[in-house]
Amino acid sequence: MAAVLLKSLCDGGYQGSIYPINPAGGEFMGLPVYPRIGDVPGPVDYAFCFVPASLSPGFVDECVAKQVKIIGFYTAGFSETNETEGIQLEHDIVRRATDAGIRILGPNCIGVYDPSIGLSFTSDLPMESGPVGLFCQSGGHALYSLRSATARGVRFSKAISYGNACDINECDLLEYFMEDEGTRVIAAYIEGVRDGRRFRQLVKEAALRKPLVIFKGGRTQAGIRTAAGHTGSLAGSEAVWHSLMQQAGVIEVSSVEELIDVVLLLVHLSPVFDTRVGIIGLGGGSSTLAADACEDAGLSLPALPSDIVRKLKSSTPLAGNILTNPVDSQHFYVAPDQYADTLSLMAEWQGIDFLLFQLFLCGGPVPPIEEQERYRRFINVCLDFHAHNDKPTVLVLHSFDAVPAGEEVLRWAQDRCAEAGLLLYPSLSRAAKALRKFVLYHRARRDRA
Repeated sequence: MAAVLLKSLCDGGYQGSIYPINPAGGEFMGLPVYPRIGDVPGPVDYAFCFVPASLSPGFVDECVAKQVKIIGFYTAGFSETNETEGIQLEHDIVRRATDAGIRILGPNCIGVYDPSIGLSFTSDLPMESGPVGLFCQSGGHALYSLRSATARGVRFSKAISYGNACDINECDLLEYFMEDEGTRVIAAYIEGVRDGRRFRQLVKEAALRKPLVIFKGGRTQAGIRTAAGHTGSLAGSEAVWHSLMQQAGVIEVSSVEELIDVVLLLVHLSPVFDTRVGIIGLGGGSSTLAADACEDAGLSLPALPSDIVRKLKSSTPLAGNILTNPVDSQHFYVAPDQYADTLSLMAEWQGIDFLLFQLFLCGGPVPPIEEQERYRRFINVCLDFHAHNDKPTVLVLHSFDAVPAGEEVLRWAQDRCAEAGLLLYPSLSRAAKALRKFVLYHRARRDRA
């Protein structure tokens, strides 16, 4: 893993000096390798440690002598083991570092992602900064969140994996992102809280300043046991946690996917205070499911006004189409221009707050190449509409593993939508749940003002 981090720093164009440390010395990726951190010729601000847990106290002592400012520990084998030796080792490194004024990140973490300076723990993340600050107790969730979000066009100010939180913890990170001018939205995955009183105060203050989205791990008894073995966290009561989140105005989510779904809306859309949705799609069955999914999530689907129905009837044959809400306009296949007119009619309707386009990438009786072209044509119409209209718009593309043409188009669409800022979701239920939470958040903030 040390080689992975070094490669990430080099590939990302890290702006500072990089000093590989290994007793064997030599050279790695064109960089001189120093046997000990004390042999480094210049100052060291951030040291990241991969040595075994048993050797970590000696490494901390070397960092103290070098006047390092912060040590990150990828190393595991500390309090998360729930073994006396690991717990004592963790206490030992914290004491040594604290006495010298050094901060510790981790242990059992993957570190810091800061694209503004080319700092990353993996080579496949973009080096463009954005408005989202992320902190995750789990390194795996940090990577998954970053990869999922960046693929959908979200960019980050910083992301921090903080593991066992033996020193730098969720309170420190929440306070940092709350004050950080480059962060407009805060997202977090938390398994446990070290200082309940301080956290309660900070979470209320942070949620007043910026949208705050939190996914809490360790909600069930099995989850609490797993969290204790993962990062040594005491997960606490689900009821108490939920009550605090509600009081503070935090957006609670129940998965990494939902966290990114909500963040996507917060980044791209201005506040919306009602849940009225107009749905346009292809297929009667999918329109029925769309209506169910939206109402199940707490969204409303007002009936189409008579003037819009009349205008739609003038250009849309009733056979094979549904002119209600959802609108099922099958004539897209033979008259794409008229379909664009349908979208414009819906956008002019003041009785809805969102437009939701949906398409099942399910394959059909035509050859796969022709089917792909149909899908792309539909998506291009949606992209063109998005570029010329202000109505908040979401595109849902349902796909199935058994339809290779759909999967290929989905990858193509994801890149195009991310570039254009059109919000893309893989299912109606995920889009509907995220929209509902987005609206309730902004409505609550408005009512508190």
